[in-house]
Amino acid sequence: QAIDRTKKDQEDREKKERENRGRLTQMKFDKELSEKERILAEKEAKLREKELKLQEQFRTSTASSDKQDEENNIAKDERKIRETERQKARQKELEEKEKKLRDIE
Repeated sequence: QAIDRTKKDQEDREKKERENRGRLTQMKFDKELSEKERILAEKEAKLREKELKLQEQFRTSTASSDKQDEENNIAKDERKIRETERQKARQKELEEKEKKLRDIE
């Protein structure tokens, strides 16, 4: 009976040791998992920040590009107007010269 009790006590101790090792292993695993989740959350936050910066840069560059396009269109329109005015002035000059030539004839 004493041998059985000693054997039983030994089995109980071994069982508790296994349970303790299992708990320690689980705690270690949980700690590592928590650390990995924290690192992942930090990386996700950095990625979101980069994404927001890129979106802002895109909006800024788009607005800048739109403004530049508008300025280019205005400049193009002004060149067309000046060219039209030059053509009208040249046409008028030619008409005056033709009239003078007819008057001379």
